[in-house]
Amino acid sequence: MLELQPGATIVEIGCGVGILAGHFVKRGYRYFGIDKDAERIAAARAHTPHAQFEVGDAGSLSALKLPDTLTFYIHGVLHHLDDETCRKIVRDVLAIDAKVRLALTEPIRPSPWIRNPLGLLFAWLDEGEFVRSENHWRDLLDVKISDCSTRSLWPRWPVTMMDALVMNSNGRTSDDGRIPG
Repeated sequence: MLELQPGATIVEIGCGVGILAGHFVKRGYRYFGIDKDAERIAAARAHTPHAQFEVGDAGSLSALKLPDTLTFYIHGVLHHLDDETCRKIVRDVLAIDAKVRLALTEPIRPSPWIRNPLGLLFAWLDEGEFVRSENHWRDLLDVKISDCSTRSLWPRWPVTMMDALVMNSNGRTSDDGRIPG
């Protein structure tokens, strides 16, 4: 989905213990992980020494020393955050540069829920208070989603996931705070 070139840098927001870092590093990408939990960052550094990690908050990206990059990734973080916090993070990422690309992977609430009650239960057990439907994500992000798909991970995991590529045409928000799409 990201169409990354060899040697490209990817910044993962909410990297936790850096489980995905090794996958990116093995494929020849430069990896930079951000998480607000210092203990998780310490574990990530020990687990993947060829990646770079920094303690930081996605709500304060401008305070971090980010590498020159135009590709960001958020995996399974936003369903723990309320709508306004999600909007702020997406706005902050897209405001960095006009050509920023942001890939999101989040669990989605089945609609109707009866189609996948086990997946909904597992998503909630993950402590994600804000598991949203695909339509809710589209309305919430209020940006240009250039590619969006859902995928089932069954039988390994019963939760349906949404993969979305979010792009901004000019990297700026309008006067009303909405991101032009």
